[in-house]
Amino acid sequence: MEFAHRLAGALRAGDGAARLGGDEFVALVPHLERADPEAVVARLAEATTFTLRFERHELPVAASTGWVVFDDGSRPPATSSRRPTPRCTPPRSAGACGR
Repeated sequence: MEFAHRLAGALRAGDGAARLGGDEFVALVPHLERADPEAVVARLAEATTFTLRFERHELPVAASTGWVVFDDGSRPPATSSRRPTPRCTPPRSAGACGR
């Protein structure tokens, strides 16, 4: 729940987020191409990187991030730009990337 609250809190008015299942979330950011996509993704990554404290344990939480931009429908999705980030956002543990 904490992750979902942080993700929702980092979105702009008109943006949306959904849980796809398990630990997978998606943020829907209309008009991303008008904003600075790298800044938007960095803001979401920063908001969702935190330490969760449970009883006597501290658990690092972070998200792997990337983005896909689709135009107004005049081009097929295969020709739209896609730029996933090349690495997991720290402090993900070693081996957690690319599951």
